[in-house]
Amino acid sequence: MRGKVFHNYMVNRTSVLLKTLGWIAFLEYLLCRNGTTNFVDIMGMHSNFQMAFEIETTTRHILDNCRKAEAVGIPLCIIVPTPHIYRIACRQVNTLNGTPGGYSIKVFKVSQLEQGLREYLSFFIAANSQG
Repeated sequence: MRGKVFHNYMVNRTSVLLKTLGWIAFLEYLLCRNGTTNFVDIMGMHSNFQMAFEIETTTRHILDNCRKAEAVGIPLCIIVPTPHIYRIACRQVNTLNGTPGGYSIKVFKVSQLEQGLREYLSFFIAANSQG
């Protein structure tokens, strides 16, 4: 992985959590869609549903990742380590009003990751299973 030690720890922790929830997790996943090519930290897949996960230890790339998800049309979760970065990330995400893949971008603090991700992904699966 291209990140530093703490970033890579958060990527691995998220990947393990996704797997315990029944998802397949691919690290440093190459996305080529809609004429755009980008990497995401984690691509989570469950049945035929896909969601990108970006781990951000600073606020520097949050808007870039939101735009990247919008360009390739895939739902996005951003995972951050601290309440301070969480507040800034939420503010930045809200200014964009982006809905990549038809879903609002979700931001999680690492401290709420397990419970929050478990709940969010169960809703995501349920919403995509109907019809």
